[in-house]
Amino acid sequence: HFTQIKNYPVQSFATADIVPLALLYMEELLKGRQSCIVNTVHDSIIVDVHPEEEKYAVEIIESTNKSLHSLIFQQWGVDFNVPLLLEAKIGNNWLDIKAIS
Repeated sequence: HFTQIKNYPVQSFATADIVPLALLYMEELLKGRQSCIVNTVHDSIIVDVHPEEEKYAVEIIESTNKSLHSLIFQQWGVDFNVPLLLEAKIGNNWLDIKAIS
């Protein structure tokens, strides 16, 4: 399919390169905390957030949002000129998640 072939390089870069970069950045910010990264699903990073660290987890996502373009440039020397935005959702399970940023 023509659109799938055209989209592959962008989607591949996002899933195979940008998500792990964001994951490593977030993992570093979570060091010493009770919250931890537990999984990735496609372009999502799943974090088990300790109830007392919910605000800090949101701050990590905001920090990652602000740093993502510079992280990409540092890693690959690419001036990535497309908007990137991490969304934060929280809930006790997939059914009960709600957006928080």
